[in-house]
Amino acid sequence: MDTKSVMAVLRRVMDPEQPVSVVDMGVVKAEDVKVTKDEVRVEFTPTSPYCPMGAVIGILIRKALEDALPGKHVMVKVKPGTHLREDACNAMIMDDAQYKSAVDRLAAQGALDRLIVKR
Repeated sequence: MDTKSVMAVLRRVMDPEQPVSVVDMGVVKAEDVKVTKDEVRVEFTPTSPYCPMGAVIGILIRKALEDALPGKHVMVKVKPGTHLREDACNAMIMDDAQYKSAVDRLAAQGALDRLIVKR
């Protein structure tokens, strides 16, 4: 797995408010992705400093990468200084209990299938 492959996975993740991928919107750029043997790290820039979907975007990024890369540790965070509630967003994305709860709610609403496009 390399940066190009990660970006290909992320092209399937749609912004919750726009029918455009997080890559095409510039939310994630190649320089925001770090890949090692055991881990993928992604920092993303929400669409605005007060984006109400900031945490949801991060959750979708994490979910898409975990599904595509079983066994690799995935770390997704808001790029420092790009969201007014950066700490709260990062907690929802990286705290496993909050993340699982959010994923379950998105799945129950049918949002995962709409926002993470299958190949």
